[in-house]
Amino acid sequence: MKRYIHVLFALLLIFAVSCDDDKTNLSFQRGAPCSVDAPATCHEGNRWFCNPETQTVDSETCTGDCISASNAPDSTTQCSTCPANLIISGISCDEDTYPGCCLNETAATCVNGAVMLIDCYGCEVAAANTTTCKTRPIACEGDAIIAGKSCTAESYPGCCLPDGSALTCINYKITRQDSCINCQATGNNQVNCDLPDHCGGTNRDHGTVNLRIMAANTTSGSQQSYQGPGIRMFQGIKPDVALVQEFRYEEGSIRDLVDLAFGEEYNYHRGEGRIANGIVTRYPIIEYGEWESNEMHDRGWTWAVIDLPGPRDLLAVSLHLSTKKNSSEMGPLLKKINEKRKTCNDYVVIGGDFNTKNRDVVKSKLSSLFDTSGPYPADQNGRDGTNRSRKKPYDWVLASYDLETFEKPLVIGSNTFSNGLVLDSTVYTPLSDIAPVEEHDSNASNMQHMPVIREFVFTY
Repeated sequence: MKRYIHVLFALLLIFAVSCDDDKTNLSFQRGAPCSVDAPATCHEGNRWFCNPETQTVDSETCTGDCISASNAPDSTTQCSTCPANLIISGISCDEDTYPGCCLNETAATCVNGAVMLIDCYGCEVAAANTTTCKTRPIACEGDAIIAGKSCTAESYPGCCLPDGSALTCINYKITRQDSCINCQATGNNQVNCDLPDHCGGTNRDHGTVNLRIMAANTTSGSQQSYQGPGIRMFQGIKPDVALVQEFRYEEGSIRDLVDLAFGEEYNYHRGEGRIANGIVTRYPIIEYGEWESNEMHDRGWTWAVIDLPGPRDLLAVSLHLSTKKNSSEMGPLLKKINEKRKTCNDYVVIGGDFNTKNRDVVKSKLSSLFDTSGPYPADQNGRDGTNRSRKKPYDWVLASYDLETFEKPLVIGSNTFSNGLVLDSTVYTPLSDIAPVEEHDSNASNMQHMPVIREFVFTY
């Protein structure tokens, strides 16, 4: 009998010890013993955690909401200065009324009408929709050197890499500058470097560049060529750079078409193929070529280096991607652009008919170099579809992150378009703003798509 009593007593003792040692689940009682491995949790609006110094339960009172790990940007339970329903990436917001929010080392702010979550070391709310960050004491490695990852100029250190490239934070994205000679990081998002002697425009005086960029697959009629409706759209918009698809003209030469639609002072480059792509610009073209598409045989990826005023040029690429295999073209295209850009670190714009049924594939394939996040150009009724039925976003104008930061609202006559314009002549008013465009031009026989127009303005 005594033997069984001793065994029972030993089992009870083991159970008591094991219960005393199991502190991985926090009790909501300050000062109670806990394990430093116990995950923080939310309870009654407060953040409860195990203090690693005392190994006892502690809590933090949240001024906004306590955000559980499953909903937090960095997957750790944390306090926010705002209610949880205001810190969801991508939800619509008003910059004048959005409060600006901090979640540990993440800032939530309203950018172009949508909430954006940004890495922010030492985040503090300064004012309405304004947060401040501190310079992050980190080495240039890991996530700090991934182009396209979110950042803030205040907290990003600026990095010089062994391959000669430099990284800075532009428009909330880590942006790579490939041609950087004698790179020196000076801290707080600043790097100093020189470009090769042959890079940059010939005019290096100070000034302002207004850059209106238009992508247009606006052929009509039975010959898949430019006729009155598409020509009038070029005349009415007066772009500085046009990325043209199906660059054909049955009434004369391509030079005749450019003179009529744009002006005799404009320069152009037309690629190869039956329905070739092309680039037309009021600025000098100093280099041009075409990269072979891995999917299409009647057109390639047509490019030109445009001599902008100031120290940096523009690499423009005109595209007409496959209807069914556009996704498979994007990776090889991006590789070509990056290889070309390494020479002089030009601004980059790509545009044209991507034949995309939705925006997802562009976001997943091209976001390392281009801002694909929107908001997107739309017509006066807010519709952003560009195909004939206006239901699908076939056509794009995408800018590299360093050019994207200079985007400005597009002003045409009495109208202002904050995110650019999808031109549909059947809904545009007043047509006098874009004369000689006629009301039914966008509905012409066999009209391909609606053109997309964006505006960029920068000083040098």
